[in-house]
Amino acid sequence: MSVSKLNWVGIRRLVALMMLILAAVCLYTEIVCEQIGWGVFILSLCLGFTRKILKDT
Repeated sequence: MSVSKLNWVGIRRLVALMMLILAAVCLYTEIVCEQIGWGVFILSLCLGFTRKILKDT
């Protein structure tokens, strides 16, 4: 039980890290392409999802 819970927390943290990387890529694309819109939306979505994951663990 405790091992699977630890595994689950590790997986959730990995997903959170991937979301942060995706958010950083979106922000970089926004700055380079100067197309405000989808990147900001995806960025806020990623950050909100990451905060929820980290709060639950």
